[in-house]
Amino acid sequence: MSSNTANPAMSGGSSPIKRTLESSTPFTSSAESSSVLKRGYLAKEMEGNWIGPMSVRDFLKEFLTIPPGTPPPSRRSGLFRKLKPQTKESGMYRPFIKAISQPKANLIRGFKIINTSSHPDINSLSGRKIKPDPSMYRSEVATSIKITQFDKLELHFEFKLEDKNDPFRDPPSPDTDRIKWEFEAQTIQGRDCRGQLSAYLAEWCSRQHLAFAFTVLILGSSSRLIRWDRSAAIVSEKFDYLTNGQPLDNTVHVANTEETEIAYDKMKNQKSKLDWNVIIFTIQVDGQGREFLGWSPMANGELLLGRATRPYPVWDIQEHALRFLKDSWRWVHFERESDILRLLNGAGVQIVPQLIGDGDIEGHWHTNLSHTFAANSTDETTGLRKISWKYGVYSILQRVHHRFVGKDIGLHLIKFKTSKDMMQVVYDAFIAHKEAYERCGTLHGDISNKNVMMKENGTGFLNDWDLAKRVTKDVNQVPQEHERMVRSMISPTFIDINKVILIQGTWQFTSTLNLLKPGKLHNVQDDIESFFHLVLYHGIKCLHHAPLANAHTTMTTIFDECSVDPNGTYRGGEAKYAMFMNRRHITPDFIFIGNAPLNYWLSFVMGAIKQWVGFEMPPLTANHSYLQDPYFTPFLSQTNYNRPEPSIEPSLPTLKDHKKFAEIWELVLGHPKWPENDKTSDQVPPITATNLAASPKRV
Repeated sequence: MSSNTANPAMSGGSSPIKRTLESSTPFTSSAESSSVLKRGYLAKEMEGNWIGPMSVRDFLKEFLTIPPGTPPPSRRSGLFRKLKPQTKESGMYRPFIKAISQPKANLIRGFKIINTSSHPDINSLSGRKIKPDPSMYRSEVATSIKITQFDKLELHFEFKLEDKNDPFRDPPSPDTDRIKWEFEAQTIQGRDCRGQLSAYLAEWCSRQHLAFAFTVLILGSSSRLIRWDRSAAIVSEKFDYLTNGQPLDNTVHVANTEETEIAYDKMKNQKSKLDWNVIIFTIQVDGQGREFLGWSPMANGELLLGRATRPYPVWDIQEHALRFLKDSWRWVHFERESDILRLLNGAGVQIVPQLIGDGDIEGHWHTNLSHTFAANSTDETTGLRKISWKYGVYSILQRVHHRFVGKDIGLHLIKFKTSKDMMQVVYDAFIAHKEAYERCGTLHGDISNKNVMMKENGTGFLNDWDLAKRVTKDVNQVPQEHERMVRSMISPTFIDINKVILIQGTWQFTSTLNLLKPGKLHNVQDDIESFFHLVLYHGIKCLHHAPLANAHTTMTTIFDECSVDPNGTYRGGEAKYAMFMNRRHITPDFIFIGNAPLNYWLSFVMGAIKQWVGFEMPPLTANHSYLQDPYFTPFLSQTNYNRPEPSIEPSLPTLKDHKKFAEIWELVLGHPKWPENDKTSDQVPPITATNLAASPKRV
């Protein structure tokens, strides 16, 4: 990344991020899916979300109270005393399993522990190859062929040979400063262990519908207990274990044989390559529970924390129709996405998901508890508690489990067949945005390749309204805070929420001004600009163009540029600013070959955005005019297409609303000279370890 700045507002001592595998993956326009969970990335993602050390007594009392009427396991002292020190981690597994599985101990009645350390789960998402240490299953689970089965896992064990691998640091005394003490060990082994634990839990929680989960961490002769949910992980103090079943979502259950056959028949076009169970969701529709068959999700979050969004194609058993179901853990202070959809549907906004049923999942386990242990003071109204055993300062978000069902199952925009098809789909989504803004005062906030969707008939709709917000005319309004506001092409980024909370959307498609000025109020112009980036992104990726020497480099420069200032604030937008103001990267002679309508749209829209960006952040020198671009000329008269052309008026911001953009879109879509079958193979292949290692580093 260049250290030059296009505007004084962009300077301020920022230092670029090195383009390592860990730091570049979240901000990459050439990777749409990640094949391997990187421990370093996951460890970074979890920073500040490990709460501890909780006393073992309090941990058991708070989270593992035996229900009334349940016979407790027998108390057998010295159960593990005969375990001998090992020289290899793999040597720890068999003696531990033998000790804990003794019938007389009655510790795991109805369960069994299997050594899964050498057996990747064959149904894990492509390329993950995750092999957990010994795993606990119910006794009836068949494990002779499929040894590791995350969809059947009940309890996770992680073994480390020595105490030096401990990912946490208990304070040396009760008098240790609780604010300054750093609970997370900053050793290489500690960070690696936290990343490894997070990888296992991310896979486990993506394969089952869990409200929370437990891990037993063995560290030589010591142990820790960990309770996970979608907000954080609570960690017990370390104890000497030598001397001294999971909560499933009850609104989801595994389908029987007959129901499974129905799913296979009705959703064969959505068939998964993985042998995942068919499940049944129960969703409230008009006050009644209605069942929907789901197979495997269309996408699966790689991270444990956050929304953990899982979109499913589902079969409506009652109405005999294919539907769309979204399962996520929303921030409790956010408006429900289904409530936003209900508002839009009621106002007649047609090109958005049409809501069928929805609701927060009932039951206290479907509201995360971790945040209650992170408070620095007690607040009885919110349930926050000042905890005596906690060290460090935390900012943990409370989450609530939420689901809704809509009518349409969409295809990703990348599935378009021609450039005109692509433009029609994006235009449809643009009109949905326009209607939502004008009729409901609502901004979408995250125009991206995953949210502009295509129907089977080739039309489009605007999906994923979970970052939407109501707008106000109050010019003094402060920017609205959003948790994990920066998304990426593959997953939420590892950006520290305490440092970056005021940039909204998917990084690659975020507007120039929002990237340059974190904290700026997100407005309608930002969303409109994102539609342009969406078209340019897919055009460079999938259409014939000239004269780009290297499409991959251009894409990386424009869409992935990122730096971090001394305060830890992430910024971008310099390349986008230079593209609009100085025609760098996308030069005046750039064209989509044989595509006059798209070239005209591109030049007009770039001129309009230049006008707006220049108005908000004037360049140091006015060295370029779009009216001089060779392709910003009336093309309609050349083809006898008698339609009036919109114009850019120097004294009036073209981007003040949707009007001019809608006019230019309608104009070019009606043109008869669109090329046919002009989509080409992907010119920006997904990132792999090989081509990433060969890519230029940011220094």
